[in-house]
Amino acid sequence: MSRITRRTTFAAVTATLALTATACSSSDGGGTSNPTSTTTGGAQSTAFQPAHKGGTLKLVAHAAAGSFDPQVNYTLQYWQLYQSMYDGLLAFKKTGGQESFTVVPDLAAAMPVVSNGGKTYTFTLRKGIRFSTGKPVTTDDVVASFQRIFKVSSPTAGTFYNGVVGADACLKTPASCTLAKGVVGDTAAGTVTVNLTAPDPEFPYKLAVPHASILPKDSPAKDAGTKPLPTTGPYMAASYDPNRALKLVRNPYFKEWSREAQPQAYADDVDYTFGQTVESEVTAVQNGQADWMFDPPPADRLGEIGTTYASQAHVNPLTAFWYVTLNVNSAPFNNKLARQAINWAVDRNAVVGLYGGKNLASPACTILPPGFPGHVDRCQYTKGGGNSWSARCPARHDRCDERPVLTGESGHRDACWLPPGERASARTAHSTPDRKAAP
Repeated sequence: MSRITRRTTFAAVTATLALTATACSSSDGGGTSNPTSTTTGGAQSTAFQPAHKGGTLKLVAHAAAGSFDPQVNYTLQYWQLYQSMYDGLLAFKKTGGQESFTVVPDLAAAMPVVSNGGKTYTFTLRKGIRFSTGKPVTTDDVVASFQRIFKVSSPTAGTFYNGVVGADACLKTPASCTLAKGVVGDTAAGTVTVNLTAPDPEFPYKLAVPHASILPKDSPAKDAGTKPLPTTGPYMAASYDPNRALKLVRNPYFKEWSREAQPQAYADDVDYTFGQTVESEVTAVQNGQADWMFDPPPADRLGEIGTTYASQAHVNPLTAFWYVTLNVNSAPFNNKLARQAINWAVDRNAVVGLYGGKNLASPACTILPPGFPGHVDRCQYTKGGGNSWSARCPARHDRCDERPVLTGESGHRDACWLPPGERASARTAHSTPDRKAAP
């Protein structure tokens, strides 16, 4: 039986330590050029500071994140690194705050020309860019990279890129994927045209994530696993052992072409070691043995970090949320009312406490976290109603039924409180001998 899950959102983590930031949103798709960005990549963001250039950046994490293939890996841990290694036709602007949600040209010289009612995107490839092997980036590489998304069964092949003409056939038989009429390269003109089956205003954003990275056309048509692939950004991987460490060094062929899309790097190399406990990661940073830790610091160390080591603590918003999945194919969560009961009952402030308290997290009520484009303050499951979560629904409240409904299998008497007007339907739903409503 397939496992279908629903998400119960408990907490949005609002702080993390990150190298770069990415996100997704929406855009237009019907004019002569995409208005997602009004710049062609020439505008400058924060100026490079030569005094900070050089040295080794030391990172630590409890564990590695699996495959290092940018079209396969789907983790925050490595997507942070990919921002300084791989490039797509488009990229998220390398800056802080809301501007980091802006899509800008990367390997493309400008934002695409959008035609055919929003179904055709034409990109002009930027000239002079080389892979870390020294080979130039060509339109053939771009076409092959789109095909490879399907050949390696990228996690988002069927969701982000299924709108490309020919994607249906590629999803059925990945090994023979050609996208013949979907992605067309013109070597002489230096252009790549992507045809969609229907307008997709979010398509530019989908092209800005690592799964749309442009790789050499001779890259393996399978997950590269622990063998790093050639890069176009300022760093390349010199070695990767998921049981021990990852080492990044400068890409000798990288030259900054757009500070917005892919700025030059500061550190000469990056040493990323795995296998430490989170406690030892904190101690390593405190002792100067590491510069940065991936994992959230333990709650019992936050006071120490925020006082004794306040100058070393940097809090940056992370547009993400933590949730619990409920299997809707199995009792009791095949019943909508049971799923709603969980949402009413959970103390989200207590969950926030697990992630470091209100300075590092906030209660979440929606799939899109605060600060993410499209987010609307709204909370369906909170005491007294409102736009934000305030407290769990207690007994005998105007937003809760005064009578508990029993859920679960026979012998499991877990009481949950339901909204007014749903008591009758709940009693009907649980009127079998094994599941009886409270009197």
